Amino acid sequence: MDFFVIAARRILRIAILAKGSGLDTNGYLKPIVRDFDHRWEHIIDARDTLEHVDEPRAYRALAPVSSSDGKFVFLMPGQSIDIQELFIDADNLCRAVGAVIKPYESEITTSEQFS
Repeated sequence: MDFFVIAARRILRIAILAKGSGLDTNGYLKPIVRDFDHRWEHIIDARDTLEHVDEPRAYRALAPVSSSDGKFVFLMPGQSIDIQELFIDADNLCRAVGAVIKPYESEITTSEQFS
């Protein structure tokens, strides 16, 4: 679970780069990135906790929990991360980035053939 939270943060960073790359000419990514970032802004704190286990701090408390109904959740002070919900949103974010860059993939392949 912990590696997924880190990966989700990196997916967001990739989406932000794609949004600002100039390829998103219709502004398709802007609301998707904004909504993901707003809903999951606390994954930055979770990532910090998971990446910096050598620096324990009270506000960085993070506890992975598995419920009897099969849900996996990270509990944090005042917040939680439902891994299944984060997975769905991260998958949608990846698909959105893919939809934006897909039209340009053939251009890259063509230019690589001639270099």
